[in-house]
Amino acid sequence: MEWGWVFYMYLQNHTLKPRRSLLNIFKTLIIQTPSNKILQSTSFFPQTLVHVVEKNVFLVFFSGERAKSKILKICEAFGANRHPFAEDVGEQEQSITEASGKISEIKTTIDAGLLHRGNLLQTIGEEYEQWNLLVRREKSIYHTLNMLSIDLTKKCLVAEGWSPIYATEQIQDALERATIDSNSQVGAIFQVLHTKELPPTFFRTNKFTDSFQTIVDAYGVAKYQEANLGVYTIVTFPFLFAVTFGDWGHGICLLLATLVLIFKEKKYSTQKLGDIIEMTFEGRYVILLMSLFSIYTGLIYNEFFSVPFELFSPSVYVCRDASCGYSSTSPLNHIL
Repeated sequence: MEWGWVFYMYLQNHTLKPRRSLLNIFKTLIIQTPSNKILQSTSFFPQTLVHVVEKNVFLVFFSGERAKSKILKICEAFGANRHPFAEDVGEQEQSITEASGKISEIKTTIDAGLLHRGNLLQTIGEEYEQWNLLVRREKSIYHTLNMLSIDLTKKCLVAEGWSPIYATEQIQDALERATIDSNSQVGAIFQVLHTKELPPTFFRTNKFTDSFQTIVDAYGVAKYQEANLGVYTIVTFPFLFAVTFGDWGHGICLLLATLVLIFKEKKYSTQKLGDIIEMTFEGRYVILLMSLFSIYTGLIYNEFFSVPFELFSPSVYVCRDASCGYSSTSPLNHIL
């Protein structure tokens, strides 16, 4: 009997079960080869180099060219790679030494690559925030420059826009600081243009009136120099809510929850809140007035958590005789 061939085959990105099933089919076909001089040995080798590659290695001993041709056809059908196995012991040792050297070189290369990748990812992780800030700043600058027009004759950029009259000095100071910070030899020129176009509407708001102005703007924005209904909404909106809500027990609970948002507004303003919590936080001053008006109307309604709570007398009217009832008000006397 002569030495035969070494075969190995693998299927990448598959589970172990189909691979073992394929191995059994291959062994069955080898055994069923019409030759009584074939020996086989199979082994399973999991390789973990760059990624997991599982291989099935077959060692087949055969005798005769007929058996060789049949085994080669089976290997080609299964896509197995074939390597001749030398009969000389010296050549076998030399092949093993060469294979071991290649494996060692590959492992060294992979280790160096993994080390380089780790160092590179660590550097990127340390510089990511700074790079992200730089890219956002550059993006905002170019986004602003894209809104400007180019004056080819004077070789400059021209920006036109509306600004409040009280902000004129602030804009000039900002342009001067930008010129100094950028070490520019040419300063920015700020000039007021007179036009017949209708200016846009602008209402100055603060953290208290901003929510009320948002409610009004949701229905429509007033034209230039028209009355701002947001001022009246500061009183009318929470009062009309309290007319229907009217419960001083629920109003106190609403007041306490709103005071928590107001006292911690510096902390919550820097955090990322959920959609519902953020909407509630932005309207905290609206809810504050709503709760105060609800307490007021609740005391008038004598309502405490939807239960009659008579802090005052039930009515300013009393019955003057036994026939008086709720169905008729004719026999009532008014008590001053």
